Amino acid sequence: MNVYILVDPSMGRNKTSDRTAMAVVGIDSNENKYLLDGYCHRMPLSERWTRLRDLHKRWSKMPGVQLIEVGIERYGMQSDIEYFQERQRIERYFFGMKELNWTGERSGGESKKARVGRLEPMFRDGSFLVPGRAWHPTLGNAENHARWYLDDGSDEIKYKADAGRSKREQQAKAQGELWRLVEPIMRRDEDGNPYDLTRVFLEEFALFPFSPRDDLLDAMSRIADMEARAPVPYEQMTVEVLDYVDS
Repeated sequence: MNVYILVDPSMGRNKTSDRTAMAVVGIDSNENKYLLDGYCHRMPLSERWTRLRDLHKRWSKMPGVQLIEVGIERYGMQSDIEYFQERQRIERYFFGMKELNWTGERSGGESKKARVGRLEPMFRDGSFLVPGRAWHPTLGNAENHARWYLDDGSDEIKYKADAGRSKREQQAKAQGELWRLVEPIMRRDEDGNPYDLTRVFLEEFALFPFSPRDDLLDAMSRIADMEARAPVPYEQMTVEVLDYVDS
């Protein structure tokens, strides 16, 4: 996979402010996209740096990742960029950050609606996928793991207790390939309350453009601004053969 970390920071700290959204989106060799990781809650500037840095470290080390890039919403985030660059110098951990722009006012509803609307074809044709396993406090199993689903002919998202690991997951776990296991993206917000990132996405997506929150959707839509590209399959990569002078 190639991995893109998309950040839409919020400066607000009160209950009516937008949330800072960080979406980690992976692209495979068939150009399918996956929601892999991230956050969506209000956080101060120092936490925004810590979360971004740790996401970059985690996915840089993940097996099979060929490329990792970071894109940050341009409007209203200059203090974020300057602070992040300062922390990179202090911690001696460097990575590039692409400023993401959009024509029109950031606060304009039609502008955001147009940005998020770019996701619709991806989900309609099944080329953008989200985890099937989610954290749910009341409808999960003993670990609060649940599966989301849709009944035939219905667009209402429902949850049921997770029945456990699939056969393929059990095989992957036995082989030590833990990165292949589908885990809930469970996080804690600014008040310490747990939430699941996949459920945040589903709630925003189901009600858009009338959802009260759309921070994560907006961040995910920025994959269209990253000039994102698919990785080169290993079997198609050219192996360079070195020639040596006979001794």
